[in-house]
Amino acid sequence: MTHNSNASLREFSLLMALLMSVISISIDALLPALGDIGRDFQLTNPNQTQYVITALFLGMALGQLICGPLSDALGRKRVVYYGIALYLVGSLLGLVAADFQALMVGRFIQGVGVAAP
Repeated sequence: MTHNSNASLREFSLLMALLMSVISISIDALLPALGDIGRDFQLTNPNQTQYVITALFLGMALGQLICGPLSDALGRKRVVYYGIALYLVGSLLGLVAADFQALMVGRFIQGVGVAAP
């Protein structure tokens, strides 16, 4: 292997690791905040806060059904770019969510976007 192919392999491995870590951070970073989410949105049932995880997984499930065929038709790179953009839109929606339903929609959109990588 030449130097360039080693560098390309390292870059590819790093990029894949970063793309896959977005899924983990989307779940793990939110878990400690579930209690705060319930209080901030004044949810009557404390178990309702767990729906933010469910919404992400539902979005990922639907997103995989959409992104897989789109990757074959349009190419993986383009679909990954659109997925990252969609993930950021969902993140911004969750950031400015005024009610729990808006947060759920944002998390669902995040799930669809994170399915692309």
